[in-house]
Amino acid sequence: MKRLAAILGVVAALAGLAPGIAQATPLLTLTVSDSIGGSATQQSFSGPGNGSLLNFNFSEDGFSAAGSYFGEPASAGSFSQDVSSISVNSGTASGSVTLDLKFSGLTSANSSMLLNEQSTGHIIPGFGNIASENIQLDINGSQIAKWTGLGLTSNNSVLASVPTSGTFTAEEIVTINLGANTHTSTDNTLNGSAVPEPATLLLLGAGMLGLGLYRSRRGEA
Repeated sequence: MKRLAAILGVVAALAGLAPGIAQATPLLTLTVSDSIGGSATQQSFSGPGNGSLLNFNFSEDGFSAAGSYFGEPASAGSFSQDVSSISVNSGTASGSVTLDLKFSGLTSANSSMLLNEQSTGHIIPGFGNIASENIQLDINGSQIAKWTGLGLTSNNSVLASVPTSGTFTAEEIVTINLGANTHTSTDNTLNGSAVPEPATLLLLGAGMLGLGLYRSRRGEA
């Protein structure tokens, strides 16, 4: 029993080392800009990144965009941000709208993070037939990945390096390209999950192997 207790103690200690993302002052910033109607304009919205909704409504030159944005850090080494029910109407001119989504103040005990973006959208029936998306992911302002010419529904992942000291900002830049008289509805989600370091995985594996050997020997006794 003493050996079992020791093994379980090691496993529990390693589990306690599982990295989390803590955020003392979470902040969401959404900047909406467009090139529709012959002039480039933009507007920014910001709020706490604690799961509260940040609603936005942007309109100019016959173009409009509206929706809700929220982000929340999780204790299990992950974060999630989502901009939902994005209603974009190009009006009578073609062009593009860009949603720049920043989630700042994140921290990580691990230097690797798996980023996964998902987009789900469609053109409102009877309102145009030309629409596509470009998606770029940044960490602290440096581009990690970019996908262009996507449909309004996509799913992409990339492994990114993040700092283990201080805080960092995860950023998703979504550009929606529209034909004239096109009305779309989309949802965009970005999830980040910390990837355990090899040394941590090795130690955890050794602990589980020891537990398995103990059970095997106990069964033979």
